[in-house]
Amino acid sequence: MDINSIFDSSLRDKDYLLDFRNKDQEELSTTNSIDRNDGLVYKYTEDIILGVKLALVTGRPLLIIGAPGTGKSSLAFNLARFLERRYYEKVVTSSLEANSLLYSIDTVQRLSDAMQIGSIDMEGAHQKAALDIRKYIQPGVLWWIFDREHAKTVTVSKSKNESSKDPCVWRPSFTTISTVLLIDEVDKANDDFISNLLVPFGAGFFNVPEIGSRVEFKPDTSLDGWEQNPLIIFTANSENELSEAFIRRCIVLELTPPKEKDLIAIADKLHGKDNAHIEIAKLIVDNSNANTAEYLDTVLAFKRLGGNKELLEKIIKHTTRPSRNI
Repeated sequence: MDINSIFDSSLRDKDYLLDFRNKDQEELSTTNSIDRNDGLVYKYTEDIILGVKLALVTGRPLLIIGAPGTGKSSLAFNLARFLERRYYEKVVTSSLEANSLLYSIDTVQRLSDAMQIGSIDMEGAHQKAALDIRKYIQPGVLWWIFDREHAKTVTVSKSKNESSKDPCVWRPSFTTISTVLLIDEVDKANDDFISNLLVPFGAGFFNVPEIGSRVEFKPDTSLDGWEQNPLIIFTANSENELSEAFIRRCIVLELTPPKEKDLIAIADKLHGKDNAHIEIAKLIVDNSNANTAEYLDTVLAFKRLGGNKELLEKIIKHTTRPSRNI
């Protein structure tokens, strides 16, 4: 399928504003939610569209850089809905290890089981089988993206014989293995996190030495070309904490603060046209560094609390940060 026709014609017909709130799809979030991270409503730009298309056709990760609240995370979710792909996400912390995206081993449970087994009379062969490392391996999000069928076969509960649970956040109503993965706030990662991920992303496989297995990316063979590639999205508030090697591996997209007309369009889509949206947008753009999330919070608060311009100005003081150049 032609990528230009999918993005350009579809988005232009909708004035670059995609709204999935009334879409009849199987999802884990409330259909009428206005959670700013649920990806139900998103305003695109020509630059965003080009960046996404480049990531898809080249197979390189998309690195989205922008201030908090500019829509980095919600863009990833909205793209999954638009492309009708399974959506996965992982929020990075300073203590998160890259290997956890591949797989993890429940060593605590294994130790507990070993202590319990040691207290009963069990022959060596049975003891070894009971503590088989395979029973304690939990596939990570990248395992599910590379080879979902393989991940489903991994047993993670030796007592209940349960298969591992797919950590998919959202999925379309039909069956697909095409995916979008969001790795959020990657600039908070430790020094080794990114470098340890570059190999599996670049090679399309990783090894699980504990069980002598290799997990390789298995594309949907019913699709062609760019449609087979998973869309991997990293977000960061700044590129200052990121290595040059990592940045060069990515398609870089910088999100700029929203324009007044874009804020109004989003609010009108969510709440219906209202002159208050124009007044709130003007006050926020003129007097603060407010982002989309703060603007929508202000609109929601004003609508629910009611009031006049005096109350609105007080709300803005609490929901936004004053502009430094005032």
